[in-house]
Amino acid sequence: MGFEVMIEQTLTAEIQSLLFEFMGSYHEKFLHPLRKHGDVHSMLKKNQRKSLGILYGCGSMTATELGKKLDMEKGSLTTLIGSLENMGLVSRHDDPHDRRRALVALTPEGKKEMERVTEALQAHIKHMLEDIDETEQLEFHNHLQQVVAFIKRL
Repeated sequence: MGFEVMIEQTLTAEIQSLLFEFMGSYHEKFLHPLRKHGDVHSMLKKNQRKSLGILYGCGSMTATELGKKLDMEKGSLTTLIGSLENMGLVSRHDDPHDRRRALVALTPEGKKEMERVTEALQAHIKHMLEDIDETEQLEFHNHLQQVVAFIKRL
């Protein structure tokens, strides 16, 4: 095996490891504390909370698109969306550009819930960053922007 191949494999393994570490740290430091915050969001299951967050950030999308973002199979996803519909947090409606497709979107109640959660998360982040130098905060922000932009290009 050539040196370049070994470097490529090592880089790939390191990227994979960093992604797992990032996901774990994100859940531990940012999402886990929100469950203690109360109201509707704390009563939701993990994938229900994630679904609302994705729809809040991305807007309406097909169930297939949502399933890819959640890494869920169609059957489980159908049950998940149905449960959120029953709670009045999401609705399904026809895609205006393609009548064969249905879009899933937050209801006004779902948006209200996510605005409350977003406010709580922002307060939590602000508290976490209180002792961090402003320059480091801006650097962190810029790095996150770069990571998100890079992942979107893949």
